[in-house]
Amino acid sequence: MSLSLLGLGFVGTQTAHAQFATGGEPGQVPTTTIAIEPESANPSTETWDQIQARNSRIIEEIRLGTRRPKPLRPVENGFEEKMERELERAWGFDRPGPLDRTRYTPTPFRARSPFSGSMVPTLPLSTLQESGPRAPQTAAFAFTGPTLHDIAATFSTGSIPPDTQGAVGPNHIMVSCNGILATYDKSTGARIGNFVDPDVFFTVGATAPVNGSFDPRVLYDKLSERWFLTSMETGVATTPAISPFLGGKNNRVILAVSRTSDPTGTWDKYFIPCNKPDASGQEFFTDYSTLGIDSNGVYFAARHFFQPTPTTVNSTVRLYATPKSTLIATSPTLSTVTATSDLTDMGGTPHPALNWDNSGGGRCWFVASGNTSGDLRLRNVTWSGATPTFSSLIQVTTGMASIASPPNLAAQGSGTPLGTGVVIDTGDTRLMVAMLRNNTLWTSRTIGVNSTGVSSASDRTAGEWVALNVTTATPTVTQRGRIFDNAAATPASYFYPTVAVNGQGHAAIAYSGGSSATFVGNFTSGRLATDALNTTQSLLTLQAGLSSYSVTFGGPDNRWGDYSYVAIDPSDDQTLWSIHEYAENKPAGSATIGWGGNWAIRVSRLRSLAPTATATAVTVLPGQTNVSLPITGTNLFDPGSAFPSRLTASASGTGISNVRIAYISPTAASVTFNVASTATAGTRNVTLTNPDGQSATINNAISVAASQPLLAFSRTITNTGSAWRVALTITNSGGSSAASVRVLTSRLGVTNTSTSTPISVGTIASGSSAVVNIDFPLAAATSGTPVIHRVTGDYAGNTFSSASRITP
Repeated sequence: MSLSLLGLGFVGTQTAHAQFATGGEPGQVPTTTIAIEPESANPSTETWDQIQARNSRIIEEIRLGTRRPKPLRPVENGFEEKMERELERAWGFDRPGPLDRTRYTPTPFRARSPFSGSMVPTLPLSTLQESGPRAPQTAAFAFTGPTLHDIAATFSTGSIPPDTQGAVGPNHIMVSCNGILATYDKSTGARIGNFVDPDVFFTVGATAPVNGSFDPRVLYDKLSERWFLTSMETGVATTPAISPFLGGKNNRVILAVSRTSDPTGTWDKYFIPCNKPDASGQEFFTDYSTLGIDSNGVYFAARHFFQPTPTTVNSTVRLYATPKSTLIATSPTLSTVTATSDLTDMGGTPHPALNWDNSGGGRCWFVASGNTSGDLRLRNVTWSGATPTFSSLIQVTTGMASIASPPNLAAQGSGTPLGTGVVIDTGDTRLMVAMLRNNTLWTSRTIGVNSTGVSSASDRTAGEWVALNVTTATPTVTQRGRIFDNAAATPASYFYPTVAVNGQGHAAIAYSGGSSATFVGNFTSGRLATDALNTTQSLLTLQAGLSSYSVTFGGPDNRWGDYSYVAIDPSDDQTLWSIHEYAENKPAGSATIGWGGNWAIRVSRLRSLAPTATATAVTVLPGQTNVSLPITGTNLFDPGSAFPSRLTASASGTGISNVRIAYISPTAASVTFNVASTATAGTRNVTLTNPDGQSATINNAISVAASQPLLAFSRTITNTGSAWRVALTITNSGGSSAASVRVLTSRLGVTNTSTSTPISVGTIASGSSAVVNIDFPLAAATSGTPVIHRVTGDYAGNTFSSASRITP
């Protein structure tokens, strides 16, 4: 398998243009404030231990046979998501294709106002660029999270696809999938407590989640140091008049917020009331909600399906915002939820960004796929107090030519003629993620391409990633690329890509992948901040697929995805974590229940490149303080005072103390230290340790000279009646005696001493003092007027001099 990246050069300036929403003020979208349901105004509060206790009772009841397990979920929202894809094809958000009008007839796409100005034309493809020589991250630690068979073993049921989501906190990792949720110790990968049924975790009041939960999302918000989880509820079953396309009606989003950075503590849970009928009173089904957070608010988006007649289905998008401050208050509450009017100009479900460092011009950004030209569709949110304003549509061309829907994958053992299974559904072109770092919005999606990376006659899938500068309200593309296999035969397909960027500016793009000759595994390609724009480096296998995968539970599709995640470690802003799906071995006996596969979640710690460091050795004496050692190196990093893990320095051996480091740049730092007066002679090594624990050692960076005397001087002056007498105290704070100490010269102001010189003091032992009386004529000074007293001298192997102002 060979991995290729399509990188394109820019022509001219990339410009975004806005569309004004019909019926609203120019530059914004009409919104409404949604009434909060009574049981959400005050949260349903529960501790982790209480959740675990309820969960344990259910597990035991299932084991004893006193509780009926939930039915297998053959295809999670299969009808709805297939319908959504067909609607998008009909509306121009996806590749053209015939509609299966025997199933339904979509309402025609609403007319859209033309964009003002002219769009930047699609750029021609440049020469194909091969992947780089190395991977910018290494897999330092990994463990297997929840699996499909964990659901079966724990809850006697199963669910596909997993809808893989995970987040990383200071000490924990949470992984949330359809049908199962788990919390792990970050350092060991050990699970904390039982696997949890998401329906138990998302219980609000006596009824929710109605008929079960699906489409989980989990984020850790570094700005508030809280965990945020969401899930959809299935809702009340629809009547035959609006069946079989809609699985439920008027279903809600459920939001859970932790009280602290510890997910094993207390949680507050709320309904997000996105289930209100439209103006016509039409009931609808809400699907595929997304989640984003910044310093101002918590954001959601969802796609709403409604069926005006038994043969007509329509779909719209709404964007939602609620203030974060009340959710994280001492007495938390869901204050207000603001929703846009129905939108039909953003493909899939838009993603609100997780703003990791409160950049982006103070705006929250929603981003979605556009049509076959490959454009992106955006809206931003600004706040005035607790009131959000949603901008009109902003369209940005990526310069990556057209896009096509990803073809399904006949992986090894999945799909004819390779096996008896069903081909793997690789999803569609909806965006997988939105992350805001340092005024750059990163996003990614799956598309169909051919061996040259072009979306025509596509026979494989690729991961496309885009970075947008959102410093102002007019986004511009800064870089983009496609990760794909350019092999002529038996190509690999890469799908469900997600991207994250750490504080160094290094990115990791993680994705699933497989071919007709390989099982489905998960991989990553990354880029350093210093790499050429539009490029990534070589593929890194995080977990190879271990078995064939064909699981439908009687549904029409062999589902994979529907999403995944790459998380930034909030302890060091350097480590990245991939949380991704792969095909795991099938446990013994699985064939007897007709399960042709086992999805599993791999959690992989991605570590940045290790630092290097060099320095010119410095020679020091015992007793020296604030000695400076300049450092040059590579890959040095300090995330700042907001993070518990920092760049540190240490010295080997004894006698070196108070070692401090000042970070200057990835290639420069300065180490400062003190030397004890008792430090023994010899060399010391200096070690610099990055926040992620990787280190570089400079051997023999400090050379401590042999212990020597270290003399200090103090004096007093008195009038004897016939002379001014200076009492000079000489103290030896060094590690060895000062032998044969002599005062050679002494002057008070401009007058030399009247005492005969040299004055022999003798030997001053380490830690001892000696006093020398030195006389001067009365004319040498005036009472009450400060004057300088100077002295010079020597001792065995060295000389000294001292001057100090004294007042007679």
